[in-house]
Amino acid sequence: MSGFTVQAFEKQLNNLNATQQSIQTLSLWLIHHRKFYQTIVNTWMKELKKVKSSRKLTFMYLANDVIQNSRKKGPEFAKEFKSILPKCFELLAKEVDTPTIFSLDRLLKIWEERNIYDKKLLSEFKAILHAKHKSAKQNSGINEIGASNTNKSEKNSSMRSAEELLMSKMGEEISKSVDMDKYEDIEPEKLIKTLRDLENNSASNDEETRKQIANFPAEIFDAEQFESVMGKDSIENWSKVLNEAQRILIQYNNRLACELENRKKLSSMLVYFIEGQRRSLTQKEKLFNEYREKLKKIRSVREELDSHLKNLPDLSQLPSVTPLPSPIDLFKKETN
Repeated sequence: MSGFTVQAFEKQLNNLNATQQSIQTLSLWLIHHRKFYQTIVNTWMKELKKVKSSRKLTFMYLANDVIQNSRKKGPEFAKEFKSILPKCFELLAKEVDTPTIFSLDRLLKIWEERNIYDKKLLSEFKAILHAKHKSAKQNSGINEIGASNTNKSEKNSSMRSAEELLMSKMGEEISKSVDMDKYEDIEPEKLIKTLRDLENNSASNDEETRKQIANFPAEIFDAEQFESVMGKDSIENWSKVLNEAQRILIQYNNRLACELENRKKLSSMLVYFIEGQRRSLTQKEKLFNEYREKLKKIRSVREELDSHLKNLPDLSQLPSVTPLPSPIDLFKKETN
């Protein structure tokens, strides 16, 4: 992996795009050079101020990838970014459009769910984001959503790619529709096993393969750079490099496709499981109502019985009467 210099980092930021591969590759490179974390964060902030508003969200997704994937090996990144994020969100609020604000809200929500930063701090970030954005819109009188069709198309395309990356990081690839006609009961044990298998064997968490991809020569991803280093003597060597890179990428893409299908199946299982719980709840509520009605009837009968018992005469208050003669007394009279 190439050495770190500010110039090299600035160049890579300039070439950064909103694709998952571009963001993750640069993220791995930065984590590898985490000893320069202060320079990295300061340079990132400096370049964030320079880039067009349509590219600022991509910079935020790069920061997100670095912060999350360096938590174990390089927690200093999260601490260093924490110091500049207030100014960062203030800058973003003034320059980006409303859809981008919503995307940033979603990013803050992920940080909250994953305990990246404490809730109080994230609430402050969100307040800065919305207060400054509202103020900027009022002062300028310009609705950024109504920009030219060309710029809007570019922003939406960039946002879609970045959103796809964010959703993949969350593991929230969800199928749009689930056929309830194929409903089946899902046991909790089966659901837990599927979740664990997906967590332990997912391609998106394969750091080793991601490092391999990050270590590919930068020239193979840039046609202009590739032509500049290409020569007659190096054709065979570059051919081997390209073939190996192609093999690894095909395998990794196949694994990602398989993971995507597994996530869709898991999504269906979750829908079925929730539906099963809903049906079970409905059935138990029905049973509860039935027994509640039975209890009401029992109480009503009990009240009637208590009332009836209260209306019975008190035997102790009845007048005394001569008891009937016993059989012995009758026989005595006949004998006499």
